[in-house]
Amino acid sequence: MGIFRPDFNGVGRSPSREIYGEKNGDLVAPIDICIFEFGDDSVVKFNQVDSLGDLVGAAVRNTSGAKIGTIKSFEAPFTSIDFKPVVFIELAEGLLTVPSSREFANPSEVSIGDSVSITIDGVKISGSVEKTVENYAYLKPGLQIQAYTVKFKQRLLDRAHGAAVVLNSSDKLLGMLIITDDNKREGTTQALVFPAHLI
Repeated sequence: MGIFRPDFNGVGRSPSREIYGEKNGDLVAPIDICIFEFGDDSVVKFNQVDSLGDLVGAAVRNTSGAKIGTIKSFEAPFTSIDFKPVVFIELAEGLLTVPSSREFANPSEVSIGDSVSITIDGVKISGSVEKTVENYAYLKPGLQIQAYTVKFKQRLLDRAHGAAVVLNSSDKLLGMLIITDDNKREGTTQALVFPAHLI
């Protein structure tokens, strides 16, 4: 499901991203909805991560404009070496989630070459694991995340950030798609996936 954060406390509306899933009754989304916003010229810009302001309580809407909840928590300020690039969203009153029946994959179960997939707007997109969990720089110097490297067989838009990546062999969750780097010439996308067991 596509979501975005409207204007809040002087921070402009975020671009659309995907919901990863549910944890402990809250929805889980990528930190993108906090760190990116549309500028006056409708160009996506990067917020100053040390001066985001308090986005807790900001509304989160689906791409049809219906409110699905409010931002409950995320790691801020961004100072941890092992940063978790996720946002937890408290559901709007009257809305319910269905707890995920998928188990998460432990890193010991994941091998280079494993087939994976994401589903965007009902379309399944395939890829494969290129590197198991390693540390990567994220957002600013000194900030690191752990992630898998995955290569998808087609180009992905940034909107796919937040999508759940699934191991095809076991149907277990590999993790959340968080960074994409399209290769226009090859028609592929190199991506980082934040491990499900860390969310």
